[in-house]
Amino acid sequence: MISMLAAANLSAQQLSAADVLQVATTETNNMAITLGLDAEQANLVKAAQQQYYQQLLALPKDLSPDDRSARINQLAVTRDAVLKNTLTPQQWTRHLQTVEKNKQAALQAIEQRRNKHRSTN
Repeated sequence: MISMLAAANLSAQQLSAADVLQVATTETNNMAITLGLDAEQANLVKAAQQQYYQQLLALPKDLSPDDRSARINQLAVTRDAVLKNTLTPQQWTRHLQTVEKNKQAALQAIEQRRNKHRSTN
């Protein structure tokens, strides 16, 4: 199963159409647990996540890294606007805290791998 962090870092080339539903479902289930989503919120979150990953998958393969990054950022801004409108203010704050915590954990893991690689060379 693809984790939320791994899914967030996937490029359009790595994400298959079959993965979109799985990633959206996994992220929605995680958010439902951590944020206490009701059924209507869960449906809206899942739709927003699916749309985000479908649009990510549809990005042209020949985009420059800067253009790809800009497009992905815009897709995330659009998705986050839907999430913010779907969640209560308390849920939104908790969501942002969780995203930041996960981002820091990912950066720390990357740094540990770099340090391990440096020490073996």
